[in-house]
Amino acid sequence: KGAGDASGTIVLWAEITIMLTSPLWGALSDRVGGRYVNVCGFMIASAAFTLTPHAPSLPLLTLTRCFFAVGAASLGTTISSLLSDTVLRADKGKGSALAGVASSFGAVFAALVLLRIPSIVERAAVPRIPGVMVPIQCAYYTTALVALSAAAAGWLHLLR
Repeated sequence: KGAGDASGTIVLWAEITIMLTSPLWGALSDRVGGRYVNVCGFMIASAAFTLTPHAPSLPLLTLTRCFFAVGAASLGTTISSLLSDTVLRADKGKGSALAGVASSFGAVFAALVLLRIPSIVERAAVPRIPGVMVPIQCAYYTTALVALSAAAAGWLHLLR
């Protein structure tokens, strides 16, 4: 199998995972509140980012990506309920627009900052460890910290 086949397999299973878990997250959000589901999603994403660089095979890499997808599903599910809980009716359009801008900002931040971490680490002449991809691990660990920070911010600032 080539890299394209592997990537396609990982994305396929991750998307199936999102389709299967989104309804469960939605029902849980209605029961316990979007804040808890949102924070849980960021924590799952953080854990998945921490595990991913240690996956030694395609099946385990697919599993870690599916684990991330479980967390991502909760985030996609709760954005609507959090908007309805936190934004005044007259400002729903503005709230949705702000959510869209924030989502796009996250994608741009990932592309301009997080995806550049491996090359930054390599240029910093970090000591090499045989069999360990230190630059890749640094990128995943940094992303895990960003997700964990988002979980903490959600816990502290979203409506209770």
